[in-house]
Order: sequence, then C-alpha cells, then structure tokens
Amino acid sequence: MRSSSPQASPGGSNYPQRVVALALGAAIVFAVANVEPLLSLSVAGLHAQTTIIGGASELWQAGYRLTAAVVFFCTIGAPAAFVLLLVSGRAPMARWAERIRHWAMQEVMVLALIVALIKISGLASVSVGIGGYAAGAAVVLFAVVGQMIERRVRERDAPAQDIAAPLESSVQRTWALVTAAAICYLPANLLPVMLSSSLVSSQEDTIMSGVVYLFESGTWPLGLIVLVASVLIPIGKLFALGYLLIARNRGPAGASRERMRLLRVVELIGRWSMLDVFVVAFVAALMRLEPLLSAQPGPGVPFFAAVVILTMLAAMSFDRRLLRVGEPAGV
Repeated sequence: MRSSSPQASPGGSNYPQRVVALALGAAIVFAVANVEPLLSLSVAGLHAQTTIIGGASELWQAGYRLTAAVVFFCTIGAPAAFVLLLVSGRAPMARWAERIRHWAMQEVMVLALIVALIKISGLASVSVGIGGYAAGAAVVLFAVVGQMIERRVRERDAPAQDIAAPLESSVQRTWALVTAAAICYLPANLLPVMLSSSLVSSQEDTIMSGVVYLFESGTWPLGLIVLVASVLIPIGKLFALGYLLIARNRGPAGASRERMRLLRVVELIGRWSMLDVFVVAFVAALMRLEPLLSAQPGPGVPFFAAVVILTMLAAMSFDRRLLRVGEPAGV
C-alpha cells in the first residue's frame, strides 16, 4: 500500500523533498556565482574582473542609484529570495517564491554576459571566470525548480483568483504605468546608454548603435536578439497593453481567449528587455583599465530601465476580468 506523505501534497504544509534538494543546489551554485569572477579582462599587462554585484556597484558609483538598486534586486536580491524561500520546505513559502521568480532575471543576466564578452573581445583579451560558469548552471537549476512549483502554486491558488476588486482602479493604474513608460521610451532610445574611451578614440553608444555593432562584427544572431529584446519588445509591450486597455471587454466572444494569450506573452517577454541595462552595467564594470580602456553608463540607462520596470508593473496590474467579453468593464 502506498503511503500518503504531506510532503508530496499540493495542499499540505510541505512540498516534495526533491524541490528542496534542487533549491539547495541552486542556492549553492548561485552563491559561487556571486563570490567568483564572472568575466576577466586583460590588456597590456593590466587586468580587471567583475562579479555580479560589480554591475550594480558601477551604476551606483556613476550616480544612477535607483537603476543600481533595480539591477541589484533583479540579479541578486530576487534570485536569492527565490531559492531561500524554497529551501525552507514550506508550501506557503512556494507561493511567495513563485511571485518573486518573475523578477529573478538570471537567464537575462547570463545572456548579457555573452553580449558583453563579444563587445569587449575586440578590444582586449576576455575570459569567463568560475562565477560565469556557476551563473550558467544556476540558470538551469532555477528553471527546473521553477517549473516544478509553478503548476502546484497555480492549482492551489486557482479558487482565490477571482476576488472582487474595483476594476476602475486597475484600468487607471495600468494606464498611468503605460503612459509613464511611453514617456521614458524616447529618451531611452535617443540618449547614449554607454560612454567608452580608449587611447585613440571615444564614443557614445545608443541602444541602436550597439545593435549595429553586433551586426557589423559578424555576430548577427546576438544582434538580432538585442534588437528584439531592447527595441521591438518594449515598443511591442506598450502597443499591446494600450490595445488591451482600449479593447477590454469589447468584441466577439472568442476575443477573450486571444487577449488573455496576448497578456500572458507580454508578461513572459517583459523581463528580457533588461538585457541592455545588464550589458552596460557589466561592460562598465569590466572596462576599468584607465588610461587604456574605460567605460561608464550613459544617461539613457535609467530611462531604459524605467521602461522595462513600468511595463512589467503595468502587465501585473492589469485585471484579467477586464478581458471577459460580454461582462461589464466596471468603468
């Protein structure tokens, strides 16, 4: 006879020990990724390296303290909270872990490291450190344990998702966030996001000039990824959220399902727009070999980070009841 264990029950006080074991493994690997160098740079006998916190620290020193706090939270704070909540082994903690997982951007950070490596490789010798490999392993473990708890948390919370709440406040709040993001979008793309210099030249890079550099250097797949993540996704999110707010509960009966899918896509892809912010942070943290090489974040970085965070918050604040065709919108 098979025994029934509370550790395997979705509604019990605990959850499966394999989740705890994987979360503990992810915590250990993540700790290594934080204390060991991610990338190392060397040129003409000079050496530099950076850890995960180095990117946030560079933004802080450049005066962009709110942006530095956001980068710290997305690369260190949220991932650490995610795994520590799961290591506790308590099912109620899994609900909080699932909520914070949206802000734990380890996979975006690893892709940013790859882009940063390619950007700098033409100027100096760059090598991946132990922290870089540990960060890659952490991405895999985070993804596995995240998938294991996602369905369990959604099944447990399903009956409570339709709690009565004013729809008008959701519409107003979402419109405010979308409008603020749209205002930040222009300076984010027009102002330079990175200022770099060497013994022979200096330049100011916008988001699009960074994309052009990747295409011209022959790494067009990465250039395409950055183009999509940093240019197309932000503007696409703004248009998608604007459409959902205007359409709301109007249209044919089958429209609800399609609009729900669109909102889900906006939620899933929103985090990837942080790619360029992470790239700037890590390149600036590495290129500290004055007077040969130097780089610092540009004034476009805080605007771009604001676009990403504001659109993510807008998608979260959008009440899904507004997508039910045929029901009153409440506004």
